Amino acid sequence: MDKRKKAKKVAEGTIAYLEKNGMLDSLDLVIEYLRLNLKDSGVKVYVPKKLNLKEKQNVKKMVIRLIGEDIKKMDFIEDPNIIDGMKIEYKDRLWNFTLASQIQKLTEREI
Repeated sequence: MDKRKKAKKVAEGTIAYLEKNGMLDSLDLVIEYLRLNLKDSGVKVYVPKKLNLKEKQNVKKMVIRLIGEDIKKMDFIEDPNIIDGMKIEYKDRLWNFTLASQIQKLTEREI
């Protein structure tokens, strides 16, 4: 089951629970709570290989400039599908600085 289907099931289950318990008017508070937790989940950086400490520090500086705020948590995730570059995921945003993304942008300009 893909993420969207799982998320839909969780949302439907939550709504059913709130309806069953006469708490549907609390849905906006549940959504706010989830957004706050998403905000605190930190930054995920997808990279092609394991980074050394200096590389991680440089990426952290770049991400702080990119998002405009300090970072409490940053996870580096090795993704073998990335040839070069990185993807940065924070809250509901995704920045794609991979080589494949750059090539795609160049080819779209020529079309």
